[in-house]
Order: sequence, then structure tokens, then C-alpha cells
Amino acid sequence: MSSPAQIMASPSLGDMTVGEALAMAASARPDAPYITAGSAELSFAELWQSSGRLATGLVELGLRKGDHVTTAVTNRIEWVVIAFALARLGVVNVLANPRYRAGELAYLVAHSRSRFVISDRALDTDFDSALTHELMVLGGSGSASGVDRLQVESAHGRPDPRWKALLETPVDTSAIASVAGTLNADDVLYILYTSGTTGRPKGSMTRHGAALLNAFNSGERMGFDSGDRLLCYLTMTHCFGAVNALLNTLTHQCRLDILNEFDPGVVLDLIEERQITAIYGVPTHFTMLCDAAAQGPARDLHTLVKGCCGGGEITPELQAAIAAHLGIESLTHAYGMSESTAIISQSLHSWPRERRLGTAGLPLPGVEVRITDPETGMECPTGSAGEIAIRGFNVHAGYFMLDPDPSLREDGWWETGDIGVRGPDGAITIRGRSKDMYKTGGFNVYPVEVETCLARHPAVGDVAVVGVPDRRKQEVGAAFVVPVPETTVDPEELRALARSELVGYKVPEYVFLVEELPRSSATLKVQKHVLRERARSLLETAHSAASARIGSS
Repeated sequence: MSSPAQIMASPSLGDMTVGEALAMAASARPDAPYITAGSAELSFAELWQSSGRLATGLVELGLRKGDHVTTAVTNRIEWVVIAFALARLGVVNVLANPRYRAGELAYLVAHSRSRFVISDRALDTDFDSALTHELMVLGGSGSASGVDRLQVESAHGRPDPRWKALLETPVDTSAIASVAGTLNADDVLYILYTSGTTGRPKGSMTRHGAALLNAFNSGERMGFDSGDRLLCYLTMTHCFGAVNALLNTLTHQCRLDILNEFDPGVVLDLIEERQITAIYGVPTHFTMLCDAAAQGPARDLHTLVKGCCGGGEITPELQAAIAAHLGIESLTHAYGMSESTAIISQSLHSWPRERRLGTAGLPLPGVEVRITDPETGMECPTGSAGEIAIRGFNVHAGYFMLDPDPSLREDGWWETGDIGVRGPDGAITIRGRSKDMYKTGGFNVYPVEVETCLARHPAVGDVAVVGVPDRRKQEVGAAFVVPVPETTVDPEELRALARSELVGYKVPEYVFLVEELPRSSATLKVQKHVLRERARSLLETAHSAASARIGSS
């Protein structure tokens, strides 16, 4: 088996583009399978050719280096071809969750100034109306007709004729090279939108070289080599999929299986059938996998020996369950975010379990981490909690259309807003968040976005949303609603409103009707720590939980 160092020396990756990395892999291992999605499979050489055909077709449609294209496509082979075609041209890939509602997607397309939007199927009139509205709000004028559409499938689920023609375009390497021009490692590869704490989602810009180097170094922490086969059921429109999964396997020149939806039974079956060696996930995924494995049927999971869990704490109980039911001997734990080009710190696969899964590991090579007292700004001593700031190659290129970056200090340190502790061995443990954001099933939810949605209901006078603990999803949303005087609020109506405007994981799990929200006497700000404690108290008894819960999200 080739060692990672023999496959690709990490110091050079920061100076490469994603297209160059694919060209290297296609030259070194042309016939080796790279991507599998359902029954579709592409080798490195086949992906090079397929992405070249699509890139040439997109050139003929007028796309040029620096243009933006929003990709709202599910985990399928076409997503991967699109990603590499855009990367080779130097076209910025604006990643959009395909589950987004019309308004959420329209905002991303309009704000990112995308020339095209690529989706699984044709977008409906709701999207057209929402896009026209967003273009008017953001630019003062505009029409949805000014954004071209490409769809992977027709209304009947068959390949769309226009899309099919693009994929059959003869490769013109000179046209691709001409359009890409001076494309280099510092150019933007992706824009990943992350909800803001005080406003609408912000577009974090990820560079080519930083993404490659970050993914490679993360793979090194997991012990990856060319013989590995990673199964990814995380959406490829998230940094965990688009950076970690896609580019870790590319730089280690091994295999990547992508799955469109997470189903624990299906995942366990595929691990056995395809002899999967590694998986990624968040604590919610591993909890559900352990439950499914414990309930049977028995499966042979002996090939599954490595991987990474991020997006939240791995409790001692979950650590024990992973060992008992999945048998992953070298699972690592990581901490990161979109703005850090995915990973900031990660444990090493060879560490003992308590250190490997009980901490978020050491900073990746080239990444500095500082933990400071939020009040004094002084660096915290070992063992003391403080706010995490990072500095290094992995800090994003900023937020699109937002300058300066509000979290970037003049000395180059980027403030994460997270609270952590550095142990005597240098390993970092995450203690919480100084912002109101909470995580549900590994996805970030920023309460202001949910609150803005719920506040549009005419019977809502005031509203605040907080995260509360949940065994399977880590945290879920709890909305405290003050009704307008002399009106009646139906909690299910509020959840239906949220479902109509927001992706499912943002819909609050609980709705509590209250007479007023607790506020500080000095600033009149809502005291969300009080609401979190109140929610926990209300949910402690089965009676309170049954009366407050309005179905699952």
C-alpha cells in the first residue's frame, strides 16, 4: 500500500488548485475507482474526462473565471462532476443545501450574484418570485430571468436534454485553460453560506489551496492511505462533505462512496457489502448507527476502522457504544467550521480512546489556536476556559460582500465565538459557544433566523429561540412565544410556518407560550440563559414534554 507521503507531499498542496490535484491523481492512478454513487462509478481518469466535457460546455455557455454558480444538487455523481468542472474553470461554486425552501435558495443565488443555478430538477414559480424579490431588495432592480438555470433531471426523472448535451460536449483543453487563465491556489473555490447571529446568512469564501491542504492534513490524522474507502452520507454542500470527504480522498487518491440520504440500516449494510474502511459523521449519526447495530441484524463491520466525528461532544456513553456496536478502533474527533476551511483541530488515530474521542485534538499543522479571556483579552492559562481564536492558512478569505470581516482582528487572529480549554498535553476541549448558535444533527442553527420567520405570524408579539439538549440530535430548538394581546397562537401553525420557509432542521422542536420574555434590566436584551434553563425544567417531566412537544422536525 502506498503511504500518504508517497502519494502526495502535503507542503505542495497549499500551492495547488483542485483541478491540478485531480490531474495528478488521474495521471498517477487513472483506472483506480474514485467516486461511487448508487450504481454510478467514476475512476480518476473518467472524472477528469467528464469534468472536462462539462467545463467545456459551460465555457460555451459563457462562464468565465470568477463567475459564480449556485449548486443545489443532492449527493449524486453529477454533483462531483459539477464541482470539479467549476473548479477547473476557476468558477466559484456557491454551495446550497438542496433541501432549502424557495426563499432560502433565492437569497443565496441573489446575494452571491450567481450567473447560473444548477438544481436536480426545474425550479418552480415560487423560486422565481422569491428570486425577483431578493434581487430587488439586494440590488434595487433585477429579474429572475437574468439568472440562467440548469437542471440535472427532467420533470420525469430522466436526464434533462440540455444537461445531457453539456455532458457530451467534446473536451477542449485550450478553451478550459484560456478561461481559467491565471487561476491559482489563493483563488476562491467555494462560497459556503452560514447563518449569522445578527442578520441574514453570510457567504464564507474557501480557497483552493487551503481546502486541499486542510483536507489532506485531516486525512493524515485519521491514518488514510490509497487503500481506504470512505462512505459519506453528509451533504456534499457542507464543508464536511465538500472539503473533508471530497478532497481528503482526492489527495490520498482513495475511494469515496456518497450516499444521498442517511439511513442507519442502509449505512451499516453498505459498510458490510462494500468493505468500507472509514465514515464521517456527527454525534447524532453515530448514536443512530449504534442503535441500529444493537437492534440487529448482525453485520460484519470488521473493515470499518477509521473516520472522524465532528460537530459536537462525544459523551463517554456514546464512546462506549461506538466501541461496543461499531468497533471503530481509530475514530477521531475534530473541531472546525466553514470559516476555518473545515478543520481547526483533530485528534490522532493512534491515541487512546479517552483522549482521541474525549478531546478535539491538536491544531492541524499550519494552524495556530489561542484561548483568551473574553473580558481582558489575555491568554488563558492551561485548564482555563476562554474564547477560541485561530490564525493560519485555513482562515477563510472573508465573507462575500462583507468587508471588513467582523471576526478578523488586525493581527490576523480570527475569533470563532466558541469557548474551549487547552489541556496540559495541548489537546483542546470545546466547552460551548459564546454565541446563541446551537447544533442540531450536526447543522448550525442561528436563532435569529428562526425568530425572524416566526415573528411574521400575525399573532406573535415576541419570540425567542434557544437550543436544548436532545439525545439523538445533540440539541433541538425551543421557541418561547409571547402572543399578541387578545389573540390565540396555535403552536402547530408556527411550526408549519417555519417548515414553509426554512429547511427542516431549523424548525423548532418545542413551542412554549409565555406571557413575557425575561430581559436584563440594563440592556433589555432577552436572557437566553434563563430560557434555556426554563426549557430544561419544563422538559424534565414526561407531562411537560408531552404537552410542549409538537411532533418531530
